[in-house]
Amino acid sequence: MVQFQPKVLSDVRTTCFWSFRRASASSWGRGDARQGGRRDFASSEFYDRLVPRLLEKIDQIHPISCVYLMWSFAKPMVLCEELFNAVASRVIPEVQSLDRCALAMFAWNYAYINHDVPEVYQASAKEALRPARLEELTPRDLANLMRAFAKAGVREVELMQALSEHGCGLLRDGIDQKCYRRPMKSLAREIYEEDFSAVDGMVDAFDMVSLAEMLSSFADQQYVHHDFLSLADEYMMEGLRQPKRDVETFLRFPQVFARALVSRARAYVDVSGRELFQQAMPHVVRSLKELKAPDVLSLVVAWAMLGPRDPDILAAFESRLWELDGRWPIDEAEVSAAQWAFKELDLNRQLLQRLSS
Repeated sequence: MVQFQPKVLSDVRTTCFWSFRRASASSWGRGDARQGGRRDFASSEFYDRLVPRLLEKIDQIHPISCVYLMWSFAKPMVLCEELFNAVASRVIPEVQSLDRCALAMFAWNYAYINHDVPEVYQASAKEALRPARLEELTPRDLANLMRAFAKAGVREVELMQALSEHGCGLLRDGIDQKCYRRPMKSLAREIYEEDFSAVDGMVDAFDMVSLAEMLSSFADQQYVHHDFLSLADEYMMEGLRQPKRDVETFLRFPQVFARALVSRARAYVDVSGRELFQQAMPHVVRSLKELKAPDVLSLVVAWAMLGPRDPDILAAFESRLWELDGRWPIDEAEVSAAQWAFKELDLNRQLLQRLSS
């Protein structure tokens, strides 16, 4: 790591990306699926032995490598405050040396593991607002930055405004280039021709995951950017108008689709959003059978806010909720929202009673 000099974040995957899905690492891995998010990462012993060595050499490790090794700690929720603080001190003075992916991941790491270092967000915001830097950011970079600041509860209005406006341009290009057909490595811009992470001058366009991240961040931060919302609706509706097989590719997973719709409803209630929900209705009906109770209930609340009162989808909601047999591990706030939604949509009162009990 000390000798390695990466250009972009993807260069350091082998050096600093400690996710063990291979048999050769089984002695270090946490193979038990019951370990949840940590099952593909090293055991605690690995991190315990690694930290002192990293702290000895941290000033000699390239900032991009520092960011990626922090991901390998943050993702499995291995918090070492001394190391995280040391990485912040190492990276912040050289934040301009980060590539665009590493800049977004830098803030994301600290937000994800909930380690509060205000200087990380200050430096990240200042760097992201630099015109040359802002111009090179991709949809995924925007989503990661927005999500990091929202999760950390850091409300930088100037940053949100700049990222949203840049996102509008990316959405327009995505619509013109029909990127919703195949979002991966499909968005072309001249600036990406020299991007080491791009393929043939193309980067990942907005997909349902990155749109859900953006929209949920808007909602969490109570921030509204009307142009972005309208363009995001148009982009998603174009994706939903495709042949069935292409729609399935665009939606990726039912849970992601549901989260995007729920996030859109939470972000703002308007005519454009209602048009999106109208277009999404048959796809929601088909996907309900694959959703668990929390996702279904969140969709019911979202539907009460933006969805058409169509008898087919209301019947589909009721049918799926009966199938789930009332086993709903939700908190009081979710119960209250669901009670309002059930009354708003005039859903079966017995379901409402079971939900409240």
